[in-house]
Amino acid sequence: AKGFKPKKHVGKNGDVTWYTRVRYKEYDVSNNHSTKGAADAWGTDVVNQIDKGTFSQFHGDLLNLTFSDALDKWLEEPDVKKHKGYIVETHRANNLKKYPIAKKKLVDLKTSDFRDYRNTRLKTENRATQTVKNDFNIIKGVINTAISEWGFDGLVNQAKAIQFPKAERGRDKRLKEGEKENIFEYAAQD
Repeated sequence: AKGFKPKKHVGKNGDVTWYTRVRYKEYDVSNNHSTKGAADAWGTDVVNQIDKGTFSQFHGDLLNLTFSDALDKWLEEPDVKKHKGYIVETHRANNLKKYPIAKKKLVDLKTSDFRDYRNTRLKTENRATQTVKNDFNIIKGVINTAISEWGFDGLVNQAKAIQFPKAERGRDKRLKEGEKENIFEYAAQD
């Protein structure tokens, strides 16, 4: 069969199960079945759904979790809450919710969505490269947590693929009134 081959597994107690692993296009999913026929049917169904573009390895609540919901869920994670930058991260996460990317389902996010977000922030809003990189640290953190903690095992963190232009030179120091004189006074003491 295209993309899979069921394998028979006999347990210690003699029970027979059929392990089916579908490795097809960018997908790698597996399942166990009690009969070879069920294993074949499942594998064929998965391959057909992949060909039609309708396959999702996520089910139930995971399928409907928007990126905005994921941001909220991430902010409630104990490890995130005890982070010293929690207040700033909360502000960044809430700001991310204002963009179209937040309305998309987490499982539907593509590299192009992240590229659009980056371009909006850098070009349209004229934000500094480092500011947008900091936003992406939040985005990548949310997706990594979804993968490691929330059951999104097959999710790929597409945000990691986004590249940024070379960061512009840092800010110039603007002297406040009287600072120039203080500097010259201090330099003259040597």
